[in-house]
Amino acid sequence: VKGFLDISWIANLSEEAVSAVSLVTPIYSIVAALGIGVGTGACVCIAYRLGRMDYSSANEMAGTAVYLGFVVAIPAILFLIFGTDLIFPGVDEEEIKGLTMDYVIPLAIGSPALIMTGILLNFLKATGAIRAMTICSLISIPVNAVLTPIFVYVIGWGIAGASAATVLGSVASVIVALV
Repeated sequence: VKGFLDISWIANLSEEAVSAVSLVTPIYSIVAALGIGVGTGACVCIAYRLGRMDYSSANEMAGTAVYLGFVVAIPAILFLIFGTDLIFPGVDEEEIKGLTMDYVIPLAIGSPALIMTGILLNFLKATGAIRAMTICSLISIPVNAVLTPIFVYVIGWGIAGASAATVLGSVASVIVALV
């Protein structure tokens, strides 16, 4: 949904901007999948420990998963900033390359929030708080939907504004999950 929202708003800027977002969307999915992967593994371990009423081990595993999320975010940031150009060597048009980096930089900076979203949502699942998990998952969509046109058109950030809105949607999910 986030990628669709971004492309919908970006389509009014240029075809090159749409191409740039389309190129980056699979990479964004990989970064988000890192958090989901760490979170899913933690979810299984935490739920098992909670079922045995071993709360201290469950808390320890949750802390380890959060730490691992930040550790995984470091190579994700580096990959986004330095690896994106390597992945798309066939893109010859400089404008698309520039727009791709404009879109990637906020995602790279926000990678910890993107990854932490997947981890925290799985923590909620492990504790059986499915309703809270669903709310936290969905909160990012209206945040992104409202902020994207503001950042892109009103503030004038262009394609970077769409990316920043996506990151802030994830930040909103993290905040709600922590609350």
